[in-house]
Amino acid sequence: MLNYCKFINWVPNSDVVVAQNRSNLCVWYSIEEPDKVTMYQIKGDVESIQRTENQTEVLVDDGNNTISYKLDEGLIEFGAALEYRGLDAAVDILEHLDLTPETEANWKTLAKLAMEENNLYVAERCYASLGDVAKADYLRKLNKLVAT
Repeated sequence: MLNYCKFINWVPNSDVVVAQNRSNLCVWYSIEEPDKVTMYQIKGDVESIQRTENQTEVLVDDGNNTISYKLDEGLIEFGAALEYRGLDAAVDILEHLDLTPETEANWKTLAKLAMEENNLYVAERCYASLGDVAKADYLRKLNKLVAT
């Protein structure tokens, strides 16, 4: 996944991966979509990942100082929602986030899981967020048929 990797670790209690190669801090919020990576240019080496109740930080030692890089807690919580709280909780988290390559990957993952679990309401919401009008419209019609 990453050439010249100096550091790799899971964010505690999540399915998010943090890695360092040369001068980049790389974060995969969705391991299902390895091409959707958030990168930060850094100087120094990653020391650790610290996770508290409301924030997650990657600490980088540049030789003189320790610099903190905050990660997107909403995207981290998304994975936990899928694992522990279910699809509806995952939708609630994603609805409050801007559509970025990372959130788009999460909407796709959620759509796939919703279809596998036959949760057509969640799948409809996912495809609407992704801008797939044809799938969202078809699922909306199916949901209306099921409701009657």
